[in-house]
Amino acid sequence: MSELDQKCLMEQSIDKRTIENLKNGDQAAFRTIYNLLGVKIFHFCNKLLPSKNEAEDVVQKTFLALWEQRTQLDSSKDLVKYIYSIARYNTYQAFRNYLLSHDKANSDVDKIIFPQNTTNEEIDFSETQHILTKIIEQLPPKRKEIFKLNRFEGLTYREIATRLNISENTVDTQMRSSLKFIKDEYLKYFSE
Repeated sequence: MSELDQKCLMEQSIDKRTIENLKNGDQAAFRTIYNLLGVKIFHFCNKLLPSKNEAEDVVQKTFLALWEQRTQLDSSKDLVKYIYSIARYNTYQAFRNYLLSHDKANSDVDKIIFPQNTTNEEIDFSETQHILTKIIEQLPPKRKEIFKLNRFEGLTYREIATRLNISENTVDTQMRSSLKFIKDEYLKYFSE
C-alpha cells in the first residue's frame, strides 16, 4: 500500500451515527463498515501473511471481534484506526503462529514479536508498513520483483514464471528466500 493509499485510508472516517447503529446491533451498519474496509484490510493482511487463506481468516476474525465488541465502542474515537488495530493484532497472531509452526527452533519468537510491555494501540500501522517496505526494498532486485509480483499484484507462481521466463521452482525458491529474509529482518526490529 502506497503512502498515499495509507493517508487516504486514515482520512476516511465512519460517521458517529453508523457507529451508534453498530453499537445497537444494526447489521446494515456493520455491512457498511465491512464494505468500506474489508478489502483494504485483506490487502494489508495479505502483504504480511504467507497465504490468501490466512489473510481471509484474519479479516473474518477482525470483523467478528468488531461485532462482538460493538457495545463497547466509543463513537468519539476513530473507528478505522480501532479496526486496523484489531487487524494488526490478528495479523501478528497469525504471523507468530506461522513462525512457530515453521521455525520450532526459535522458542523466543513470542517474546520478540509481542514484547510484554507493548499493547495493540502502541504498534503504529504506518510504522509497521514503513518497516516492511524498508525490508522488502533490501531484497536483491530479481527476488524483490518476484516477491512484489506475488504479494502486491497477486500473481501465482506459474504466472510469475511465465512472465519472467523462469521455472516455477525458481519462483518458489526465491519466494521462500524472500519470506525467510523478511521474517528474520522483521524479528530484528522487535528484538532491539
